[in-house]
Amino acid sequence: MKKQKKLVVGNWKMNPQSLDEAKEIVREVKKITAKLKKTEVVLCPPFVYVGSVSSSPKNNIYFGAQDAHPEASGSFTGEVSSSQLYQFGVRFVIVGHSERRKMGESDELVNKKVKSVLGEGMTAILCVGEDKRDHHGEYFNFIKSQILLGLKDVQKKVLLRVVIAYEPIWAIGAKEAVKPSELHEMSIF
Repeated sequence: MKKQKKLVVGNWKMNPQSLDEAKEIVREVKKITAKLKKTEVVLCPPFVYVGSVSSSPKNNIYFGAQDAHPEASGSFTGEVSSSQLYQFGVRFVIVGHSERRKMGESDELVNKKVKSVLGEGMTAILCVGEDKRDHHGEYFNFIKSQILLGLKDVQKKVLLRVVIAYEPIWAIGAKEAVKPSELHEMSIF
């Protein structure tokens, strides 16, 4: 059985503030990761830098996008489609991030985005996470629902191109990080 590589994804959010800084980050990451054998690194810069910093994979480094519109084209001001991203060397796309969901993104829209990303031959990074953790384990049902709705009608043959990213919303900015036992429990789930 072939051992899977580890995947490290860097979501740059709305940083850095200049193209020169973005190019420098890429150069530094390439240096640092040059000798990694069992780890793939995905850099997800803001859209404005993707075309300038992305290239074919080198030293286990790939480029990703922080989001993608589910439609291939149309009157969607400010949006970027999966097919447009693919042309710039993007091979991973984050969908369903908690910040996007907070702005009103539904599980149905996340599902459309997952299918669009997969349809272009890219890997979808499906973010899931609960607002709060209860003592009765109801948060498992919430996570299960996000996964099932996010992957609704996705063909089994493309599931190898889906990464589930667990992002417990209650832990973002919290004084205490998620405990290793909690992460272990969720990975088993």
